[in-house]
Amino acid sequence: GGQHGGRYLPVSRRGRRCQRMAENEFRAFNRWLNGLLGLEGLGHWSEANMGAELGYYFTVYVRNLTAATVLYYMLGVFWTWLVSNSESILGMVIFKGGEIKKEGSVLDQIILAQSSIFLYAMLPVLDEFLIESGVTKVYMHVDEIGGFLPYVIMTICYFLLVEVGIYWMHRTLHTNEFLYKYIHKLHHKYNSPDTLSPWASIAFNP
Repeated sequence: GGQHGGRYLPVSRRGRRCQRMAENEFRAFNRWLNGLLGLEGLGHWSEANMGAELGYYFTVYVRNLTAATVLYYMLGVFWTWLVSNSESILGMVIFKGGEIKKEGSVLDQIILAQSSIFLYAMLPVLDEFLIESGVTKVYMHVDEIGGFLPYVIMTICYFLLVEVGIYWMHRTLHTNEFLYKYIHKLHHKYNSPDTLSPWASIAFNP
């Protein structure tokens, strides 16, 4: 509780949660990272105009959105260059027969992917909220999980579980008629050499 006039006053459950969220290392790290990326001004503005909590998570969202967008276009340009020069670099032709793309197909993929990124960027914000709220446990330091060896073991297990989870999720998107029709089918419309390109990598139905 808090001290007032020599007496300790009880703190509500919501008050304890807010205090924990305000003092945790994860939030301090996010603020440091936002500052490193030049978003400190946005953070101050958003928290002043949207409230401390909403403004904080809004800044985290903008950071995720910006990073995901930049990464998508960087990788898109790189893989487009590599595919275009695959014969001289890799000794083989990738997307044979698709040297000339159907008019508008690449732009369509980019628009669809960018629309999806606006939603994808929200997922890490939700994760951050769950972590800072104490709903799920995340370790900030290696010694918190018993040292380097447990860290390596947990990391391996994590990636194995992620791969298995992605496999079954993707498989379900194909085997479940409802999910395929309304969520995943749009991604597979780029299934011919004259439409398929690196820009379709995350061109999913938002």
